[in-house]
Amino acid sequence: MTVAFDNTELKPVPEEVMAAIKSHHTYLSGRPGGLRLKNDDLDVSHCRFDYISLSQAVLPCAEFSESSCVRSDFSEADLYGSNFAWANLQGTIFNKSDVRGANFVMADLTGASMVNADLRPGQIVRWSRNNSGGPVSTNLDSATLNDADLRGADLQDANLKNTRAIGTMFADDNMHATNMAGAILNGADLTGSKLRGAVLAGASVSGTNLTNCDLSGANLRNVDLSKATLHNTNLDGAITLENGADLPDDIAEIIRQHSQWIISDGEVGERANFGGMDLKDLVLTGCDLRGALFADAQLEGTQFNQCELMLVNFSGANLSRASFVGATLRGTIFANASLVEAKFHGARLEVAEIYNAQQQRTGKSIPVLFNGAVLQGTDFSRAKISGANFTDSVQFGTIWNHAKVENCTGILD
Repeated sequence: MTVAFDNTELKPVPEEVMAAIKSHHTYLSGRPGGLRLKNDDLDVSHCRFDYISLSQAVLPCAEFSESSCVRSDFSEADLYGSNFAWANLQGTIFNKSDVRGANFVMADLTGASMVNADLRPGQIVRWSRNNSGGPVSTNLDSATLNDADLRGADLQDANLKNTRAIGTMFADDNMHATNMAGAILNGADLTGSKLRGAVLAGASVSGTNLTNCDLSGANLRNVDLSKATLHNTNLDGAITLENGADLPDDIAEIIRQHSQWIISDGEVGERANFGGMDLKDLVLTGCDLRGALFADAQLEGTQFNQCELMLVNFSGANLSRASFVGATLRGTIFANASLVEAKFHGARLEVAEIYNAQQQRTGKSIPVLFNGAVLQGTDFSRAKISGANFTDSVQFGTIWNHAKVENCTGILD
């Protein structure tokens, strides 16, 4: 998504602020009479701030939201906890700046430079409606970073979810535990970046350079790595879509759209509906398929190992010999499904708690349902099964070795 800015309603920078900026420029030039700009209460929101140099300025918690700062210079500035939400920052320079805990939600950073910038979380002690005094991650959610230069930046724990970063330079960045779920990274350069434990679920990495990257323990669910450069890339312990390159194009596209649907809370993308489709023997290991529909699908031998399958509907599906090893299944529906010789080794089959839009518990819950399912030779070894309903299911030769079963109904002795 491209952010459109309405420049017609921008205000001029207040006169007293411009006077302080002129004095700052004198300070930067080394001429006498100048004074370094220091202001912990600066508010230039909705202002036109283009082509202004604030290099080395000290502006913690400054307010730049919905302003235009095209090609302005914030290099080596202290912008700790500042707010740039919805700002136009095209071509803006943040080299070596301190932007820990800053907010760049929906900002346009096309062509911006953040070389060696510090974007780690910040401990914001000033009260605001958006934080409670705890550590606040630098927020680039849905920002546009196309062709920006972030080489050597410290993005540890930063939020880059749904960011557009086409052709962006991230080489040698510290991106430990960074959230890049749903990001578009086509043609981006992440050479040598440290992405241990990072979340890239649903990200697009066509033409992305991941040479010498450390992606150990990263979440790469629903990511097709077949068109990325993976020379000497460390994927130890990463959760990946093991055969993403081998999925039929239509299936891969449905999964990609579903990932966007999950990440955006339904605002973009589309819920996956595989109802009645033939998906026999496909490997979907590691996919996040929460809420997907598989009713009456042909899924013999399909692998759902390590998948997120909360509230998935498998009712009436043929899941003979399917594998759910290590999968998470909360509130999943298997009513009238055939699960002959299916494997649930180490899976979690639990009640799904329902929350409202404010993430508060509603008191409602949905159990895993096996009503009327055929469980002939089904293997639940070492699975954790809580609150599930097995009423009227066919349990013949069902294996429960070392399974932890609590508060379930309909299990035959």
